[in-house]
Amino acid sequence: MKQWFTIVLCMCTLGLVAQVDIDHALQFKSATDSLNQLEQVGAPSALDHAINVLTYQNGTVVHATATGNDTLIVNFTPAPTAYAEGMKLFVSSTGNNSLAGHINVNGLGLVGIYKHATDTLDSLDIRAGKLLTIVYDGANFQLQNPATKACPNGFTSVNDDYCINTDDNGSVVTFWEAAAWCADQNAKLCSWGQWYYACQKSGLGLVNMTNNWEWIDAGQNHTDAAAMAGAGGNCQQEQSLSILSIGSNVFARCCYQK
Repeated sequence: MKQWFTIVLCMCTLGLVAQVDIDHALQFKSATDSLNQLEQVGAPSALDHAINVLTYQNGTVVHATATGNDTLIVNFTPAPTAYAEGMKLFVSSTGNNSLAGHINVNGLGLVGIYKHATDTLDSLDIRAGKLLTIVYDGANFQLQNPATKACPNGFTSVNDDYCINTDDNGSVVTFWEAAAWCADQNAKLCSWGQWYYACQKSGLGLVNMTNNWEWIDAGQNHTDAAAMAGAGGNCQQEQSLSILSIGSNVFARCCYQK
């Protein structure tokens, strides 16, 4: 060990730079922790290089800025040689997505980006300036921090804030039954504003919005009365009905908060 240090000191004295190959495990035996350190380890430039604390803290080997919106192109240094299950990357996005996302990492090939295992991305799940956390599952990358929460089965996304039942409940219910039906879906009766906005928003594919009266969650000035909306063939119909009515011809539809 004394000879090894002598060689290093000689090289430093001569101002030389050399690569030293060590074929044994390094053992640090000082009683002082500060002396048991490898110092001046540079930023890694190859996959088999050691990583220093600063590089780890800054995340520079797993963070990069992507170009593109629906298809992200990103390059890391050092460059990975293959996708590997469990690979976790941090990507800064420069645009907003409008369709299902894909990514190509260092030219390894285009793969999909999903959320919640099998759900394709909604528009604006990727937003300009947002830091994305993605993990490779062996086939695709899973987005760990989507901007929007997925709607449950039977619901349609209205906007980034809430989802609504695609169809009504299919049968006449009292106000209390409607409220309980929604609660069973981890949802609640829609407010008048939520119901109306979804009703008049084109392209959502909602069913039976103006065929039947539907209970909504809106306060009324009448004793024991609740609001309902939807009948009459347009989105602007709204009136009140006693919540004590039994067998009233009113259906239910719920809103789910993302």
